[in-house]
Amino acid sequence: MAGRIMELACLDNKTNPNIINLLLNDIVIKQHYFYYACRGGNIETVKILLQDGRFDPSDSANCAFKTCCDILVNKNYKDNKTKNVMKYKTIANLIVSDKRFINNNLSDIELNIIMEIRSEKLKRLFKGL
Repeated sequence: MAGRIMELACLDNKTNPNIINLLLNDIVIKQHYFYYACRGGNIETVKILLQDGRFDPSDSANCAFKTCCDILVNKNYKDNKTKNVMKYKTIANLIVSDKRFINNNLSDIELNIIMEIRSEKLKRLFKGL
């Protein structure tokens, strides 16, 4: 039962982070929880799951990152700065920034999104100089 509650909590972007932390102590870890958190646009849960260390940000098929990219492309991420688009850009950035992320089997569009994320990071870094 706790596993199903975790799935629902990961999908809901309004889930309190304390609930996620409690559930992490009581469940068998399954990679699809990370995918659900990414797909649901739950930034805080994605952060918690990445910090937990038991979730692979680039599972065998990069499902979580590819889902974020699909949403970004469908929402026209380059021209649209809506809150929803920014949420998925943030999640994609969290995934790409994780040291365990491996960009294998990605399409050109997905690689371009990675390049854009890294370019934005560099602009922010050099803006302060």
